[in-house]
Amino acid sequence: MKQRVTLTIDKEILKKIDSITDGILLTNRSHAVESILRSSLKGKIPKQALLLASGSKETMDFQGKHRALIEVNGKTLIEHNLDYLKSQGVEEIIVGLGYQSDQIKTVLKDYPGLRFIEEPEDIPSGSAGIIKKAAKYFEEGSFIVANATDLKQINLEKMYSEHKKNNCNLTIALTTVKDPERYGVALLDGQKITRFIQRPNSVDAVGNLINAGLYLVEKEALELIPEGFSTLENDLFPKLTRMNSLNGYAFPGTWINPKSDEEIAIANKIWK
Repeated sequence: MKQRVTLTIDKEILKKIDSITDGILLTNRSHAVESILRSSLKGKIPKQALLLASGSKETMDFQGKHRALIEVNGKTLIEHNLDYLKSQGVEEIIVGLGYQSDQIKTVLKDYPGLRFIEEPEDIPSGSAGIIKKAAKYFEEGSFIVANATDLKQINLEKMYSEHKKNNCNLTIALTTVKDPERYGVALLDGQKITRFIQRPNSVDAVGNLINAGLYLVEKEALELIPEGFSTLENDLFPKLTRMNSLNGYAFPGTWINPKSDEEIAIANKIWK
């Protein structure tokens, strides 16, 4: 039950509150204040996150720039993701870089306190390898990994609550799409992921729940990642599946993964 209260707040603090009120995750000023207070008082999400903006030109190029630098409503995708993580209560963000690292750093110059993990453009580490490289920065327990090339509306507090309740090593945020053949489809037994079907034929697709590119990870899971190039899909998820320690969290919020001019135009219309 909610109760109306009157607060007197310094103007500068109010400006900061308004700056994170995006109309989507934080719908208004009251919602933003409530979210900040809840995060401060309860601390129910991991405080560290790795934002993945790594990869090679072959995998991340869009019209001559990194996909994380695609703009939606005047702000790059990586900036949208930084704002999202901050709005959810994340305190420390590490950014994984590879292709066009200098350009991304220039865009992020006004974001204080970021740490960077870089890989050579011609020797990528893979999605799992870059996480292993960042391991030295993570405290024991849980941390967040998020792709920097999409837009997502996920309540991290709810997702983290499910993650801890199920006592697993890794939880993947899952979303539904109309065209699952473009992605990897997750097969579930309850909340346990039993298998991923990578890019299934539409005839063979047995569901439309796909990996939305946000993970809650226990640090001990990093011990399963091999040295050198490695990917989450090929080198970590199958091991966790065999251990019965890979969970899925299907969230109801919006997810947009713009990879074309048409999809960017749609994102500009529906993402505030």
